[in-house]
Amino acid sequence: MLDAAAGRAWVARFAAVDPPPAPWCPPNPGWAWLLLIASTVAIYANSLPNGFHYDDGSMIVTNPAVHGLDRLPFHFVSATAGNEEEQPSYRPLVMATYVLNYAWGRTDPTGYHVVNIGLHLAAACLVILLVWNLTADRLAAFLGGLLFALHPIQTEAVNYITARSSVLYSAAVLAAVVLFIRYRRSPRPGMLAWASLSYAAALLSKEAAVVVPVLLVGYDVIIRRCGRRDLVRWLRPHAAFALLTLAFLGLRRTLLGAATLPAAHGDPLVAMMTFAAIVKKTLVGQLAPVSLSVSHAFGPIRVVNADALLACGLLAALLVASAALRRRAPLAAFAAWWFPVGLLPLAALPMITSLALYQENRGYLSAVALAMLVGPVMAWWWGADARAVGEGAPAERSGPVVMSVARWLRRGLLVGLFTAMAVAVIQRNPVWRDDLTLWTDVLNKAPGNQAAYINVGGVHQARGDLDAAAEVYQRALERFPNNGILHNNLGVIYRSRGALDRATKAFQAAIRTTPGFAMPYFNLGLILQGAGYRREAIIAYERFLELAPGQQGTAPHILKAKERLSALRGDQGRAPGNFN
Repeated sequence: MLDAAAGRAWVARFAAVDPPPAPWCPPNPGWAWLLLIASTVAIYANSLPNGFHYDDGSMIVTNPAVHGLDRLPFHFVSATAGNEEEQPSYRPLVMATYVLNYAWGRTDPTGYHVVNIGLHLAAACLVILLVWNLTADRLAAFLGGLLFALHPIQTEAVNYITARSSVLYSAAVLAAVVLFIRYRRSPRPGMLAWASLSYAAALLSKEAAVVVPVLLVGYDVIIRRCGRRDLVRWLRPHAAFALLTLAFLGLRRTLLGAATLPAAHGDPLVAMMTFAAIVKKTLVGQLAPVSLSVSHAFGPIRVVNADALLACGLLAALLVASAALRRRAPLAAFAAWWFPVGLLPLAALPMITSLALYQENRGYLSAVALAMLVGPVMAWWWGADARAVGEGAPAERSGPVVMSVARWLRRGLLVGLFTAMAVAVIQRNPVWRDDLTLWTDVLNKAPGNQAAYINVGGVHQARGDLDAAAEVYQRALERFPNNGILHNNLGVIYRSRGALDRATKAFQAAIRTTPGFAMPYFNLGLILQGAGYRREAIIAYERFLELAPGQQGTAPHILKAKERLSALRGDQGRAPGNFN
């Protein structure tokens, strides 16, 4: 009987309330909100000196589309993502924040970090509102929001300025869900309109927000237990969100154009297994954030093995749990629904690309499920006594002093957990100081990461430390002799030093190992043209122009190649050579 009672008490922690509580905001004391704000600002204060990284350069620093307030309206009526090297996209609200940041502080990254921290804090406050409206437990709501704010997995989303899209759209999604829950308590058209506007803001921040209608249907089915009875009536409010989704997708397709949208290809089974692996890796990263990195060795899952089966089993278990726990533990069921749905836009990614399939910031929205689930557990742990553990245990077994000591010990452990997370965030932030610290961290954690070698060498090269760059590339080529990018970058260093024979061999090795890589053809063309081999140079430039479209880093060289071709054509020079 004791075990059954304890089981019922445990399951009760994951109950949900319907309708939601009358006050939309939990009656937490003012010091609780100040604690959330102060702790979040404190742990991210040492991120303010950090610089720009990776896509930040093309999205902000060298992007004329954000350099002026007059560009602000332009983002809402056209496809703008970054400079000409970037794939066009339609995220006008994110781009608008860059415009305002640039107007405020130009290319000083401090202001951009301030905005990212502020948005993260706003998202944490919205997590509190969500958990409160689901549980009516103010302590569970506060602890869930604090967990979300201090969790080390969020450091990429906060420190990486371009990852602002993940934070901004997630905050808007949370606002839409909270407002929809309030609408269900008091079905007024104005509340539904506000929820719809929040959803529109989420869509205008990142296209991944299209999962909102799925989350809202999940709320109605799991928390409110809506079913086939009165199906039309309870589905009617969802029509507004469905229409917004269709309107956004139509607008996005019109502005981007069918030709610029990445075409889907590949094996659906590979895409499904890869998505399951993304769900598994995201969950592991949130439960044990011990190997954080800006670059993870993660590619498409093409082989059905034990890891693939485990990942698919986990995904299936989450979906089954969302159905099986709907009546006994609806909060747990809704969390099990929220987690994979929050990652659902990534399911199409393996059909489009094989690169960067997993990034920590993309799990930002799914982390809400962890706060939703762990917040009530922490609240129970914080206030539990001997009777709460087994509601039938005689009081004589534990005196008041023993219960008090045990309770404070549990509270101390929770405080220790939050402190450990805060320390982990503070220690992680300096890794984002600049590109060298960021990619050196990757290299130290994953010596087999080829991108880390390329980026560390590239930083040294950009800083003019060619000896250090050459040493990195040569060390990398010992491990990865078939990496054309490494050969090409080393060739650029040789050419800058006047070692043209060594440079030519490096570019030829790049072409031989990676025939579809455009840049070595351009670089080889420069050497051939300078040596008077005009016809061979023409062939090299023409091949470069065939391969260059869509390849990163080629845009500034396309016009140069065309100009050099126009100057070379007409003089055939010597017979064609063999680049290989």
